[in-house]
Amino acid sequence: MNWDKLRSFHLVAEHRNIAHASEHANISPSAMSRQIAALEKSLGGKLFHRHARGLSLTEQGQILYETVHEMMEKLAVVESQIGESRSQPRGTLRIGSGISVGGDWISPLLAKFIDRYPDIRIQLTLSDHLNVTAGEVDVAFLYERPTSANLVQRRIMGFQLAAYAAPAYLAVHGFPKTLGDLDNHRIITYDNDMHFKGSEWLVAQGRRAGRERRSVFSTNNTFAMRRAASTGMGIASIPTFMARGRADLVRVLTDEQCPNFDLWAVYPDALRGNRRVQAIIEYLAREARSIEEE
Repeated sequence: MNWDKLRSFHLVAEHRNIAHASEHANISPSAMSRQIAALEKSLGGKLFHRHARGLSLTEQGQILYETVHEMMEKLAVVESQIGESRSQPRGTLRIGSGISVGGDWISPLLAKFIDRYPDIRIQLTLSDHLNVTAGEVDVAFLYERPTSANLVQRRIMGFQLAAYAAPAYLAVHGFPKTLGDLDNHRIITYDNDMHFKGSEWLVAQGRRAGRERRSVFSTNNTFAMRRAASTGMGIASIPTFMARGRADLVRVLTDEQCPNFDLWAVYPDALRGNRRVQAIIEYLAREARSIEEE
């Protein structure tokens, strides 16, 4: 049983989906499928039931999963112990996060972190389908608090979704003063409620009776929303940290109640006390306080 194939099997078992697992393994779905097929052939039995909703483990697959999962947890503990035996945090730190917070907030802060900890090498995975229990990252920064008892969780910061538009758009269409005014404006919406429950507030709140408020542009990516708003397409609801210091966006509806969210640091219990993990969490928590105090 080749270790690479076992690791691929573990990822697929965690995600119940070949495409999502291959994304995290940085290989193609076809290559991932071939690895699973080769492992099944070497073992002489099927590991997954394949159906319309995805994959589920067979009895043989469940037996193998339990063993491989235990192996990966033990490897994580060994890695932590080896890293902690040195005087300074060093080695590879695998960070995972959603696309917007990782690309727009975490990435620009990492230069100072590396200056402070020059012996740490960072791998940053930006994905909307992170599964921390699979062992693919050491620590993840997530918008929703996980429910697994095997994960350590810490709140990093709170933030809002607020409404923004380009100065050029507002010069033509005017400033909306209330949510009701949005009936006469162009709205940019987020069409994936996976992370931002309540993100539809610009189209759902303050509508006149019997009147439907529709968006002119919908996307599942907050970067695309920000870009569309900054070019004058309409009004978008994006995380406040994505608009800080930008001259091409103006916040509107400042007197209205906006959706609030928390950002959580999440890591396996096996890495509790890992100095690399604790270093990045403490560093980002300090940076987050400066945002919340503004």
